[in-house]
Amino acid sequence: MRSLRIGLCAEGNSDRDFFEPLFRRLLAGLVTTETALSVVPVGLDRRSPSAVSGDICDAWSQGGIDLVCIHRDADSAARQHRALIFVRTACDGAAEGCGVPAGRCVPAVPMRATEAWALADAAALAGVLRRSRLDAATAAACRQPETIHDPKGVLKTAVGRARTPMAAIAEAMPLDSLRRLESFRAFEAAFLPAAEAALRGPFPTPPPAASG
Repeated sequence: MRSLRIGLCAEGNSDRDFFEPLFRRLLAGLVTTETALSVVPVGLDRRSPSAVSGDICDAWSQGGIDLVCIHRDADSAARQHRALIFVRTACDGAAEGCGVPAGRCVPAVPMRATEAWALADAAALAGVLRRSRLDAATAAACRQPETIHDPKGVLKTAVGRARTPMAAIAEAMPLDSLRRLESFRAFEAAFLPAAEAALRGPFPTPPPAASG
């Protein structure tokens, strides 16, 4: 059985909740029932590109991941530029440090925040929240979620409880609605070729087992 192991360097738990089911949905046309798909957390609580690179290299050198997605939020155009520089620096460090191919290191940089992607479709969000429709302010935010100032706050207010069901939203969100968003299209355009390359190989080589 072939495996596809995606390393995920996410900024927070809610981001991980959203990305894991999203990966599986995006890969539905690439992987088969013969493929064991898993998502491996890497680079948790790391604030520098070099620290992220080091964690990626640890996982890659042990044969634990086939590609990696590095998530950073961007609450403005300037922050998006800085976030992309962070990701590229981390990817370059992993390439130099342990040979991770450039195409296997994917930036996941939602404009504003991952919650903006979670607001991409008002009907899907209402369904997850078990409502016939959203309030007018939330529905308006869903029309252009990358342009609103605080998508996290909008989504939290709409949910109205302590924990936002990000995994359920990611499962329900129509991919065509996500594709309206420029930052999502950029992510998908890098992620799918990376997954295709990972499925073709070459694969990371685990270190030899220590002899007795």
